[in-house]
Amino acid sequence: MALVKFGGGIAAMSGKLGGTVFSRNGAGAISKNWAKPTYPGSARQVTAAGRMSTVVTEWQQGLTNAQRASFNNKAATVSFRNRLGDDFTPSGFNLYVRANTHLIIVGQSMVTDAPVTPVLGMFTPTLAHVPATGVQISAVGNFDDTLTDFIRAYESAPCTLSTNYFKGPWIPNATYAVAAAIAVPVTILPSASITTNSAYFFRFVSVSTEGGVSAEMIVRCAVGDAA
Repeated sequence: MALVKFGGGIAAMSGKLGGTVFSRNGAGAISKNWAKPTYPGSARQVTAAGRMSTVVTEWQQGLTNAQRASFNNKAATVSFRNRLGDDFTPSGFNLYVRANTHLIIVGQSMVTDAPVTPVLGMFTPTLAHVPATGVQISAVGNFDDTLTDFIRAYESAPCTLSTNYFKGPWIPNATYAVAAAIAVPVTILPSASITTNSAYFFRFVSVSTEGGVSAEMIVRCAVGDAA
């Protein structure tokens, strides 16, 4: 399904429309012919599909009407941002899936009632490459950790130093307890794993045990000689 934003004609479009896919990259808006994606059934794809199946089944069969209503009511008070950068109100099902898929990823139990604080503040670290050590979180800025228990980190493959935009696929890095993530410096990519003279991108998501999730924060770090 394509998202369309009207302005003086069409101001922005994202998704599939007919045989054309609309998206954005570092150069701006692009379109390309649609091709049926392959599903090689990698371990990560199978895990993600199983996780989604578990969450959907629990919503349909495991929750009471009152529990589903708690998510529906809370969702009406929440605003998310879509691929075009516009705000929208999610459904209770959207909110439930968002909360519980992230809880499973960070190794926590699923929740059956809507979180009091469904949208957390973003984790906005400063990254630095330290030769012979690796890429480190060197500062965490004004991060409010009062409702956040875990930071989930993902990384990119090594990119050229001229790369300033990364869309994916993301490689799981690690889950950090907040106390550990903010005890800087924290090494998130050891020197032995670094391709020299490259740029790496890292995606961070905050998650609370009650099911609150932050928007993602993507941070670029350029690395030189790793030794």
